[in-house]
Amino acid sequence: MPASLAGHTLTDEKLHYYSKAMPLFKMDGKERKSAFKKAVSRAREIVHLLNSEEIEELDLLKQILNENVDGDKQIQTEKPIKTLVDKDAKLGYKTKKELIFGYREHATVTDEGIITAVEVTSAAETDNKQVDKMISKQEEVNLKPETIDADSAYGFIETFKAAKDRKVELNAPFRGLGKKELSVYELEYDADTNTMTCPNNISVRGIGKGLMFEFPIKTCLNCPKRDRCPLPRSKRTKLHPDHMIAREAINRQRKRTKEKKEAKENGTKIRSRLIIENTFAYLEKLGGKKTPYIGLERTKIHNTGVNYIKYHEGCQVTRQKRASIYILLA
Repeated sequence: MPASLAGHTLTDEKLHYYSKAMPLFKMDGKERKSAFKKAVSRAREIVHLLNSEEIEELDLLKQILNENVDGDKQIQTEKPIKTLVDKDAKLGYKTKKELIFGYREHATVTDEGIITAVEVTSAAETDNKQVDKMISKQEEVNLKPETIDADSAYGFIETFKAAKDRKVELNAPFRGLGKKELSVYELEYDADTNTMTCPNNISVRGIGKGLMFEFPIKTCLNCPKRDRCPLPRSKRTKLHPDHMIAREAINRQRKRTKEKKEAKENGTKIRSRLIIENTFAYLEKLGGKKTPYIGLERTKIHNTGVNYIKYHEGCQVTRQKRASIYILLA
């Protein structure tokens, strides 16, 4: 039966809708703006009423307003606090369009899926910033790898450099690299003369002693190879200071892509999914996706417990495989 509240009819459907937690970032445009204004209004009213009180939560509420509100508009400062309930939880991107709120697990695994290192951060911390720390953790337990396979979240020049500095080869899809199109880092470069050469064999020197290059636009307009040209319309591009590392990473990627294509043509089975993805899928079944705890440190403890179960079961599977091999050899 519908109930009446302040002159409005509260149906079972509306009750179900309002009883569910609906974060602002998951609402559509109009609904998000309306909900945001109401939340800001309530927060300011609370601050006004309790402004003379010395309450820790009140100071935190003021900080949330400062970091998220400008007048009546929502702003996005760097890694702002979003809730009084858990100040460690942050907003971050899972994909280019999909936002997540809470924490992010960074992990490395062996070819058998056994976890060798784990780091838990807020969702605002990106994967690529954790490479050095993850290698250090593996090094501490004498499990430092020679190579690491990762997804495109790690495909930044800075990440490849961080791995190389630790004498580890990182294999990850280079950000922005197309399957057919060339990258500016695939254009020939002569360090001795600081010149870059395009696919049409036109060479230009860097401007001054830097890594800024500008190709003649008029010549480029009639270029027979312009369909493969990676240069922008301005025909002006600047290379990253560590562009040689980018070249190495792209060459490895092109080589691996070619090897996979040849294997597929020959009917050879190839692994198309990263092992870590299977591990995360299994951890989700164990309840590792959602933590019942508040705060980063408690979330880390929960995460450690779930990962221990996975590690223990992974070791059991490995021992069973080894036992089977011994039986076959006997």
